[in-house]
Amino acid sequence: MTVEVFDDIISQKEIRYLLKFMEKRDRYFPPTEERKLWLKHGFDWGAADWPKLWILNTLKKVNVRSFPESIYFSILSKSLDIHTDTGKAEKCHKHVIIPLEVKNSASTVIFDNKWYGSDFQVNYDNKHLLENFKKDEPFDKLLYEKYLKHFDYKLLEGLSVKCVYEWKVGSICVFDSQYIHTNGYLTSPKKAINIWTVNTL
Repeated sequence: MTVEVFDDIISQKEIRYLLKFMEKRDRYFPPTEERKLWLKHGFDWGAADWPKLWILNTLKKVNVRSFPESIYFSILSKSLDIHTDTGKAEKCHKHVIIPLEVKNSASTVIFDNKWYGSDFQVNYDNKHLLENFKKDEPFDKLLYEKYLKHFDYKLLEGLSVKCVYEWKVGSICVFDSQYIHTNGYLTSPKKAINIWTVNTL
């Protein structure tokens, strides 16, 4: 499967540990201007001062064998564009979302449209380049009103949704990096670990 959700993977004890690490002011804590999105990143693979082994063991639990090239502890309080995270292009493999804190409902909308090049941000002029784009096909209005009303409806025409991941602390979502995606309509900040893996062969 190209989108999988694994329930009850992470214990409450692990969640408390990860949230505590996330708030700790160490060498991975970013400057003030970056804290609106990323709270920790740029981890040193040769050091033991971050949850390296926990990350690797957790990826094994959800059958992700590719290398975690980028690991970000994030706090999201704003809407993102519809995009891919494919900076490594053909090497990109999986995007892994591990929710840590959800105050109200939170979701990630994963579209049934892929992009195989480097990072891609959907706009009116380029969406026709996506796999599975269907010109002039209306977007699902129920999904639009529930999750994506912060976008112009016309931007979504021709696109379709593969899966909506309703965030649940303790669960993990894994999907192909090439799928375009975005956060559903936000009512309050949410915290998570985002991991992007690459194939090294």
